[in-house]
Amino acid sequence: MLTADLARSRTRDGEVRPLFIDISDEQYRSTAATLIDLFENHLGEPKGELEAAIDDLTVDNTDYKIVQGLAKLLKDECEFEQQAAVDPQEIRQRLFERANGRYPIVRQPTLGEDTQKLEVYSAVADELGISLEECYRGMYADLDENKLLVRFGDQTVADYDAAETTSTTKLTGNSKQAYDQTAQTVDWLLARYNLAEYRR
Repeated sequence: MLTADLARSRTRDGEVRPLFIDISDEQYRSTAATLIDLFENHLGEPKGELEAAIDDLTVDNTDYKIVQGLAKLLKDECEFEQQAAVDPQEIRQRLFERANGRYPIVRQPTLGEDTQKLEVYSAVADELGISLEECYRGMYADLDENKLLVRFGDQTVADYDAAETTSTTKLTGNSKQAYDQTAQTVDWLLARYNLAEYRR
């Protein structure tokens, strides 16, 4: 459902009425298709990167509420998961204990930047039996922005990686018959947007 800040309405004769969009309008169809493609391309990526991409698209589009509203409906079809080799709190605790206040912990240390910081990460990674990359990525894996998009509609990361084609994710219910999936999914998204506006 749309949140109140994304709803569009107008007042006529003292009555507040929702503003619907024309699902045949090519501008809206293009925006919807772009968003669907954006979500598909971010399967397996952090939620923060997806949000940033949506914001970039919003900047380029004058219909802020429509873009963000469509994105909200697509996010309702998503599943995000924390993925870390070891519990992030455990990683943080060990890093902070080993650092012991002598120097700050950085999220992605490199040998050229600070050998001591790299040694802290390496030591903790060895203790936990994980790689250096898993250590610094796992440190904050429990933050909402770092959770990974693992499902979008009926498509999972595994499905996306194995796919030989770039067919659009199916979000439109239980129909198994063949159809133009891109057009159908765009129709579904725009129709659901209007329904969300009406239900408010």
